[in-house]
Amino acid sequence: MVIGAVAVTAGWADERERRIPNRVVLVGAVAALAIAVASGAGWAAVAGASTGGGPLLALHLARPAGVGFGDVKLAMVLGALLGMVHWPLAAVALAVATVLGLAGAVVVRSWRRSVPFGACLGAAALVTLALAPAVGRMLALW
Repeated sequence: MVIGAVAVTAGWADERERRIPNRVVLVGAVAALAIAVASGAGWAAVAGASTGGGPLLALHLARPAGVGFGDVKLAMVLGALLGMVHWPLAAVALAVATVLGLAGAVVVRSWRRSVPFGACLGAAALVTLALAPAVGRMLALW
């Protein structure tokens, strides 16, 4: 439920305003921390956050105009929440978001300069969560 609220709110705001409000990310981070402490899944949350947000942080530091810091923060929060389900889901969600962003860039290139990646991250987190049992089985095969 927390993933859905953060994903939809941040994605909607990024689509409309081209920025992800800090209050949305902060509420998601506090909720993720509370869930991690209550469930004892702290290390899984840390693994998910670093897996989801680490690559975007590296891209942001290399080219700040390419990936905004709001996207990095959102990916870390969504990664932490997904990580508590199964930490590799954060990597799957990041890959799905990248595919969605690239597909969106191809489709909307004629009428917009860029695609808000926060919306892609939110959609990818929801899709990954919905498919978590199937993804978990596929990851177990590796």
